[in-house]
Amino acid sequence: MNQVTIVVYPPGAYGSFISWMIERFSKHRTDVIDNPLLSDGSSHGYASFCKVKGIDDFMAGLEEARNNTKPWHTNVYAGWPSNPSENLDDNIKTILDWMMPFDRLIYIDVDDAEEHILCYLRNEATMNRDRWYDMLGVDNDDQLAERLRIDIDSHGLSCIIDSRLTRLIIGDILDGFASDLWSKMCRILGWPMKDYNLYLEVIKEMRLKQQIFYQSLAKGFALEETPVKRAASKYFKEKNNGSN
Repeated sequence: MNQVTIVVYPPGAYGSFISWMIERFSKHRTDVIDNPLLSDGSSHGYASFCKVKGIDDFMAGLEEARNNTKPWHTNVYAGWPSNPSENLDDNIKTILDWMMPFDRLIYIDVDDAEEHILCYLRNEATMNRDRWYDMLGVDNDDQLAERLRIDIDSHGLSCIIDSRLTRLIIGDILDGFASDLWSKMCRILGWPMKDYNLYLEVIKEMRLKQQIFYQSLAKGFALEETPVKRAASKYFKEKNNGSN
């Protein structure tokens, strides 16, 4: 039986990077790739954990993570445990009810419209379109725009108090001091971590590779060159028209 560390994140919100960080820098592990980064800035050289599952499928994955016993007796399970028709708070409470005292849940919070669009831009650039659209439950670009609106307008996770649950924000991963993220992860996991200098090298490289997405945000979406930029443009136009 394994201790399970659960990383809950919307696709594109750096869950693969955090999952790699958990495993690579744990002193329990010796066989994890030193640098997961691909040229597109994703951490899919380690693994692509991006998935959106209903709670039943997510819980089945957790059971497998628990019972597929590893020599080091820990396992990571990551993804987004809520379809649009489900209630995220209820699903997180279901996960917490399943967890044992030594398990951990890391929730990566996507806070505002720009952060949601950043995640969508990353997914558009780093994932197979059919896989991504299937994950979102959409068939075409018009439905993509509607799904982006739903995600932006969602409230995210409410205030749930549980010592096993820790929230990270996108800023922790991309903008804060790298040492602060390291310290926070050490506190969350509760076990020794190693190779801090390697971590500093990789997170610096990862952050540099995200600049192309920040630049897209800064330029705005008037040109509407891609489905995500068209979806973002539509969202802001409708928002502005609604506020007039």
